[in-house]
Amino acid sequence: MNDFIDPTYDVTDQHSPLKDHIALLERHEKLALITFHEVEQTLGKALGYPWFKDDRANFPDATEADRVCVGEHVPESIALEVANKIKELEAELAQEKILHQLDHSSVEQFCKLNESLEAELANQRKLIDVWQAACEDGVQELKRAFAKVSHLRGCLKRLADSLEYRHEPDLLKIAREGLKCQT
Repeated sequence: MNDFIDPTYDVTDQHSPLKDHIALLERHEKLALITFHEVEQTLGKALGYPWFKDDRANFPDATEADRVCVGEHVPESIALEVANKIKELEAELAQEKILHQLDHSSVEQFCKLNESLEAELANQRKLIDVWQAACEDGVQELKRAFAKVSHLRGCLKRLADSLEYRHEPDLLKIAREGLKCQT
């Protein structure tokens, strides 16, 4: 027969199943309250709730053991706040990932542009080297031409000087002198 239905059942009996059940429920309620408080504290700390110990004006004797002030929050409301914070942080993370990808692609584009510019610079350096070589060849050519012109001037000067001191019938000698200067 069931003790809960039995009309002769004595509720005041110290070893009754009802009292045992009530005691078990009270223990579970205490454990649930402790768990709720721990959840509130853990989530409150994660969300940056203020510590009692930091508010000396209102809680002068508070220590770190007094933990954080969650106010009128219950575990469910703090959990909802945490869920909203997670969504917010996920959105920020998604934006950061996009910016990182843009930064990464910008870096890649910069590297490609830099490689292209380096290649163009190398081509320009080759052209400068060719131009400098051509200029040096041109300078050498000009020096040789200048030397020839200087030599011819000298010959012409000697020829003019010899014409002044010689008589005109002696043209053969002048012609020979001119031929010597050209060689």
